[in-house]
Amino acid sequence: MATTGLEVFFCAVQNQLKRPEDALVCVIHWTLVKEGFKCVANGEVAPENVTSSKGSEMLPAAWNDLDDLYHLIYVESSSHSTFLLKIIRIEGSLLVHLMKLSNESIHDVTFNTSEYVTADLSSYDSAFQNADGVARLVKTDLVDQFLQPKPKAEEAKQPRQRPEEDSDPLRVGRPLRGRGAHPGMDPFNIGTGDLDPLGARTGGGMIFDPLRSGFPEGGVPQPGAGYPGALPRGSVPPGARFDPFGPPDLDRSGNYRGGRGRSGPDPDHMPMPGYDDYYM
Repeated sequence: MATTGLEVFFCAVQNQLKRPEDALVCVIHWTLVKEGFKCVANGEVAPENVTSSKGSEMLPAAWNDLDDLYHLIYVESSSHSTFLLKIIRIEGSLLVHLMKLSNESIHDVTFNTSEYVTADLSSYDSAFQNADGVARLVKTDLVDQFLQPKPKAEEAKQPRQRPEEDSDPLRVGRPLRGRGAHPGMDPFNIGTGDLDPLGARTGGGMIFDPLRSGFPEGGVPQPGAGYPGALPRGSVPPGARFDPFGPPDLDRSGNYRGGRGRSGPDPDHMPMPGYDDYYM
């Protein structure tokens, strides 16, 4: 964290410094001022109409009169909130507390004095060993805890599209896909018709009929239903002897060409054994 301007402030208060801890308090005060705080009083009790006070960038009179305690009142410019800075000196360390008076929330940080300042207060360079480190900790551990805006609610993310199956970046064109199932069929009910030996209404049963698939025209392709004309072009070589494998009076959808619908196996199919058994 840049400390530009700290040397000027140190020179302005240099004749007030009595001990190394005073120099450390100067850096803490200067960091608060840089972050938008103004000092309005010395002590633990905020004056009346403190929020209307303009405050000052300088330290108030008698700010370091006590040997082991510093307490200063600040007003933050953007929120107009009032804060109490209380610093206690204990065995070579400074315990720094910053409290927001409106809700008494507190954040603190501790400094080992000898790691940041020296006893030689004759100049800025000789007084400080790590002024930048002091300023950084004051900002992150104190100021940002109160003033850093809360992260906004994460915007609703667009649902990720599922990658296409059989995706191949080297393939030219889209892969050919089979058509979906009949929209009127329950995918979880497939096969239940086979539990009914007769399969009168559900399309199941034990009598196999390759032309009654339960799908309308455009569903499951039936290229072999009927004569060679129903097969894809090129499936039968020219002049080849072809024995049709479908009833010649049915179209590709399994309906009779005369318009009469096909509702079951051909009448000449043999019934299954025990068809007329009442107890089956």
